Amino acid sequence: MQKDKILKQIVNQCFWDYDIDEKYLSSAIDNASLVEKIKIAKKIILNMRQPIDALLLFSKDDLVKIFENFDEKFKKNERLLLLENCLLNKNNKLKKYEWRKFG
Repeated sequence: MQKDKILKQIVNQCFWDYDIDEKYLSSAIDNASLVEKIKIAKKIILNMRQPIDALLLFSKDDLVKIFENFDEKFKKNERLLLLENCLLNKNNKLKKYEWRKFG
């Protein structure tokens, strides 16, 4: 997906109540402090219907730091664990999604 389109979706789905445009958001994703990046990533995870493309705008190193620095309560969020599995090749076990033997 095109970066401009993804940025527009982020603004519409996550920052509708802020005075933020795509240019500012792009700059923040690339150059902001870790604290700011964590805030943006958390808004994306909680508010976007399909957050993977948006999170891929962050560098791999930034994603690792962001996921490591979420607060402990948020680290237990099912959606966060699934995204961590997809984006960072983690193996967070979620009982709800495990294969079960019948019989």
